[in-house]
Amino acid sequence: MTDKLAKERREGQLAQQIKDNPIYSHAFETIQKNLREFMEDPKHSDEQTIEAKRMLVVSKRFRKVLETVMDTGKMAERQILDTQKQSKVRQMFGR
Repeated sequence: MTDKLAKERREGQLAQQIKDNPIYSHAFETIQKNLREFMEDPKHSDEQTIEAKRMLVVSKRFRKVLETVMDTGKMAERQILDTQKQSKVRQMFGR
């Protein structure tokens, strides 16, 4: 197992723990709901609305990055398992 794969697997597992936590989903949903409500309120200036839109985009990007780290960890886990299986087969057949 390479250090890079092990690191990716650990990071993916940590990202999965965060994603599985109900507070994670609740927090993102609340942030995005509040930003949308802010943008729809006509009392805010155009600059404030644009800034809220930027924040909404950033929150979506952050969530996507976290999910990408999680997926990368899953792929690393599969590669590690495949390498371990190949190693066992080689040992069984003396290669």
